[in-house]
Amino acid sequence: MNAPSGFCPHCEYPMNPGTCPECGAVVAAGSLLASPATLRRRRVVRRICLAIVPLILVAMAIFVYDGVNWARWLPTNVLLILQGNYRGTVGRELLQRFSAGTLTPEQTQTLFDPYVDKPVLQGYPKYPANVPFKIQVLYRAKPPTAPWVCGMVDWQLSVDGKPVDTSDMRTFQDQEDEDSVEDRWIWCPPLSEGRHHITVDGVATLKLMTTQGISSVLHHRTVRLSRDVKISDSLRDYVQPVASPKQVAQMRRSVAASVFLDPEISSKTVLAIRYASLPTPMAGMVLARTSQESAFIPLREVFHPSGSSGVDFFYLDPKLHLDRTGSMDVLINPDPLISFHHRTRFYFNGVVQWHRLPIHSDVRVREPGRLAQVSVAPTNISLNQQVGGE
Repeated sequence: MNAPSGFCPHCEYPMNPGTCPECGAVVAAGSLLASPATLRRRRVVRRICLAIVPLILVAMAIFVYDGVNWARWLPTNVLLILQGNYRGTVGRELLQRFSAGTLTPEQTQTLFDPYVDKPVLQGYPKYPANVPFKIQVLYRAKPPTAPWVCGMVDWQLSVDGKPVDTSDMRTFQDQEDEDSVEDRWIWCPPLSEGRHHITVDGVATLKLMTTQGISSVLHHRTVRLSRDVKISDSLRDYVQPVASPKQVAQMRRSVAASVFLDPEISSKTVLAIRYASLPTPMAGMVLARTSQESAFIPLREVFHPSGSSGVDFFYLDPKLHLDRTGSMDVLINPDPLISFHHRTRFYFNGVVQWHRLPIHSDVRVREPGRLAQVSVAPTNISLNQQVGGE
């Protein structure tokens, strides 16, 4: 027996072209349905269900993943393997175990690996000959909780494979506790012309900060940082002195100074120098002397980029023999080496100075008031080799 050719479009009864035995309708061959509507609807519903059910299962899995601490039943070593992909539940469970003191030193080391970057050695590829220069060790760590501190310890600077004694040179270290960043500048002594290989060996550490002090090291990594540098030319090829008549006139209007008693500590005398929209970068050493001294005494290096404004304060006790009723001379001596260390191409090659600056006993005198005298410095001014600062 042959199967029917189709289905009646009126009652969906299986039939051949002609009269429907169920409802009596006359149906031509072209009007027969290939499948009944109820079957088509069933197929559509089945497809919708096949699409929705997986979504429901995924949503339930996410709810269970976030709402149920399933990680507490897993061993610590398994969680350490999963922490790279599952920072949420896994990370919280690992930190809870760390806070509870149940992690071994090896597990603690592995826990903080993803949050600690390898230190890098940064600097210029080329430096001038016969002057000290700075290289930078940058070390970042972003642990999930705070506060932390990272740093380089037991570091040793080497040039061309030979250790360098840096005990007489300062290193500058800026730490930001919120981001756990160490920015350490290391002075390298003057080198001869040619190519040199600089290496810094040390231990990068991550420590937990507590109210009582710094706890034991949580993460440590022995590192060797290196880079090649080329030493050539003179400092004059890296920084250029500028002091046009227009810049000199603008500098006279841009810099002012005064000396007064500290309003908080009346026994301290303060020199204040105000900068307002500098016409060109200023890089130099601030020096001062009183009427009782014949030679100028260096106070501190200063650097201000072009267009900058602000106030620098210098505590003068006990560096100078101060007579509160007298006056003092102050000058800013330009220094191309300071300009080079601050990575600026130009610097103002003029001596900014104040003669017989009165020492105010009135603590209300806080703002610098007297404008500076400016004279163009000779182009062969000697380099200031002092690399330290106050």
